[in-house]
Order: sequence, then C-alpha cells, then structure tokens
Amino acid sequence: MITFDVEFAATAKEDLENILAYIGEGNFETAFDFVEKLVDRTNNTLSTAPYAGTSYGHKSGKEIRTFVLHKSYTVFYMVDDAKQRVDVIYIFNTHKDNLEFWRHLKTQGIVKFPDK
Repeated sequence: MITFDVEFAATAKEDLENILAYIGEGNFETAFDFVEKLVDRTNNTLSTAPYAGTSYGHKSGKEIRTFVLHKSYTVFYMVDDAKQRVDVIYIFNTHKDNLEFWRHLKTQGIVKFPDK
C-alpha cells in the first residue's frame, strides 16, 4: 500500500494553535488531547486515502479538496501525486464566520469554480 506524507502548512498550524487556545480556555489538557486527535485523524486518513475528501475548487490550477475532520472542523488540502504528499492548508472551524473565511479563500486565489 502506498502512503502519502501529510504536511501541515503554516496556515494550518496556526489554525491548530487557534483551536488549542480557544478550547484551552476551559481546560488545556482537554484542548491538547482534542487537537492531537485532530492531527492524528488527519494524518491517518489522508496518508492512506488522499482522495477521501471532496473537490472544493482550485488554486493556480491545483485542485483543493476538503475533508470533514469533525462535526466542527473541515480540512482544506492539496494532493501532490508526484511527491506522494498531502499539503494541509487550512483547518476551518465551521462555527466561525463563514463569510469571512470564504472571502479569505478568494483573496488567496482559491476559487470554487475556476475561470475557463
């Protein structure tokens, strides 16, 4: 079985830190365990099934995929078959301001329907 490396971009790491800080306000140990489970599930799923998620859109001609990690969190990622690598770019908290996040994606060149 081929396995892919799963790399977390700086943006995804920042998302994880924000999750840790938000949940950690109540109990840091619980927050750390939760974030660790998010990372483990991301690694375990996407390393063996990189196309498990659904296609979201494109950035600079590369497909962006999403994977529902938890009822409150969705991972945005790209698959590089040549390098056998998955690049996690965002971990989106679905309880946040969706409109702001979608605008942010657009400013980063991530579009749901690319120009033809």
